[in-house]
Amino acid sequence: LRKRAWLVKGLDPQGQTWNSTSPSEAVLSRDLPEDVRIVVKLYLATPGFAAKDAALLAAMLKQLVHKEARRQLRKIYRWRDRPLNRPSSLAEVRLVMGLFMSSFIIGSNASNMTHPTWVATFKSMEDLFPTWPIDLASLDLAVAKRLACLY
Repeated sequence: LRKRAWLVKGLDPQGQTWNSTSPSEAVLSRDLPEDVRIVVKLYLATPGFAAKDAALLAAMLKQLVHKEARRQLRKIYRWRDRPLNRPSSLAEVRLVMGLFMSSFIIGSNASNMTHPTWVATFKSMEDLFPTWPIDLASLDLAVAKRLACLY
C-alpha cells in the first residue's frame, strides 16, 4: 500500500486499527464476488495478521484497482467516442489519462460522475489542485517512456 500511496478505508497505514472493521470488511471487499468475500472473511477471521495475509490482501487490492482503472478508462473512451481496439493519438491519450487522473486527485468516484461534470472538473483542476501542471508533465514523461518501450 505504501509503495503505491494507496489508502484503504478500514486499514491504518501505521498498522494500528482505526476501528473494529476487519480487513475483510474494508471498502475493498464490496467489490469482490460474494464467494471470494466469504473465503477471505473466513481466512482473515483467525487471530493475527501475518505477512502472508498482508500479501493476499495486497494482491486482491492490486487486482481491484486495476479492474476499476480499466472500467473507468473504458468509460472515458466511450464518452470521447473513441474505439478501444484502435490506436489513439498522443493528444487523445494525454486527455484521457488527464481525465482519469483528475478523478483520483479530487477523490471523486468517477463511476458516478457524469461526462459534463468530469470535463468541468478537469478544466478547473489547476484551481482545485495547484500542482496539476506538474502532474500533467509527469504524465507526459510516463507516456513518452512507455511509448519508447513499445517501439
